[in-house]
Amino acid sequence: MLESKKSSYDVQPYPRLPFAQSHPDRLATMGQIFGMDPPDIRNCRVLEIGCATGGNLVPMAEQLAGSHVVGFDLSQRQVDKANDWIVELNLKNIEIMQLDIADHQKLGEFDYIICHGVYSWVPAETQNSILELVTHHLSPKGIAYISYNTKPGWNVRGIVRDMMLFHTQGIDNAADRIAHARQWLSFMVESVAPADPYGMLLKNELDILHGRSEEYLIHEYFEDANHPVYFHEFAASLASKKLKYLSEADVESTFHSDLPNEILKTLERISEDEIRLEQYLDFLRKRTFRQSLVCHADQGLHRVLEPRIVDHFFLESLLVPTNTPMHFRNRFSGISLAIEEPMLHTAVGILAELNKSDWRFSELVEEVARRTNHTIDQEKLRRMVLQAFASGHMAFHSVPPRYSYDLSGFPQASRCARSQSRLGPGVTSLSHHNVVLSEIDRLVLQSLDGATPVSDVVFQVQSAMRERKSAPVDAIALQAAIDASITNLTRMRLVLHRSD
Repeated sequence: MLESKKSSYDVQPYPRLPFAQSHPDRLATMGQIFGMDPPDIRNCRVLEIGCATGGNLVPMAEQLAGSHVVGFDLSQRQVDKANDWIVELNLKNIEIMQLDIADHQKLGEFDYIICHGVYSWVPAETQNSILELVTHHLSPKGIAYISYNTKPGWNVRGIVRDMMLFHTQGIDNAADRIAHARQWLSFMVESVAPADPYGMLLKNELDILHGRSEEYLIHEYFEDANHPVYFHEFAASLASKKLKYLSEADVESTFHSDLPNEILKTLERISEDEIRLEQYLDFLRKRTFRQSLVCHADQGLHRVLEPRIVDHFFLESLLVPTNTPMHFRNRFSGISLAIEEPMLHTAVGILAELNKSDWRFSELVEEVARRTNHTIDQEKLRRMVLQAFASGHMAFHSVPPRYSYDLSGFPQASRCARSQSRLGPGVTSLSHHNVVLSEIDRLVLQSLDGATPVSDVVFQVQSAMRERKSAPVDAIALQAAIDASITNLTRMRLVLHRSD
């Protein structure tokens, strides 16, 4: 039995991180876009396979207070850490257990199933068990999320993995293995001519390794199992279990907004179906990783995007204004772009303001008309909003977001984020992203407990600074820093709605 083996994650637990693309809101949104009627995420059942220490699932449970959330992992050490966190946060709607996936029969039915960072890193028999679990435990209109490494990109990356495994044979300490692997790759890059394609390949992989954590590298490159697949092979495995491909969780990958129209049209012309088209796109992009959404095979999907679909969602701009007129910056990708079309520029500007988080399209139309004093071409604006979404510059939500921009009275941050901020700078936002806080941000966040008025936050922070024996700060300067921090925390989606 797999459960009798000591998991490598018992030795090196995976860091606590959220994956926004796996959130039920993203899954439900993509399902609705393609014609499904998925369960309301405010009252649903969620399962995560391989939930580690709960970095993805525990914040999700707090965000989805009316839902029941279940997770399991092979590593008892990780399960224990997750349950300690659940007790600390006093969450009652979540259960995390140690379980071998082969014993999934004891689980019930779930509307959303998440399997991040597992499928490619287990043997074929376990991959089969994952898909069987989805088939038997996903509700009729439910959606599953499965991430996995893909060929052809991993045909290249696998060369580097093989070299690192060979070079670090006999080294047990994780930090030493990583250090030796990086040294070896550096030697290889220096030894191969820079203009040589092989040398360029190695340099690219070394650059990737430099930007990754030790925990990621150990589990990505040094696990016994790492089985990348071609997308068409994954789709065939789904079909054998009476499942089918819905879309990618990543919006830009789903709508191919980065490709010139001529290239996309050529690929569509030579592709018999969606599966072949996606496989050709993987060949074109040398893709290494997918985050695929899956549903039951009997679900009817509508692949043609209709502009009126925007009416169904709550709208969020991922763009923030810059100091350059007409320019905005994407707060996740960092991409800067000019929006010169007056109607869209006004709409994006409205959505970017920190005063309302639950905009409907009809409300947006009214506000654009009010500010421009013009009659709005609603169909044109719908198309532009849909294009902004497909390009990754706007987010759609199936339910009203839980974050707020209202700082009056007694503002409150999530218990999860406050807990995380006591341990380090990385916390989970209410949009389910990992955000990094400054020291002052962490102190202010811990004061947003729903019982402390904004006017008293400065005293709370001063007290915390004295406890930490921080250097004295001028009162006026501290107040200015706290005011800036509170604005920053709202922009990062860390303040809860009053009703929460």
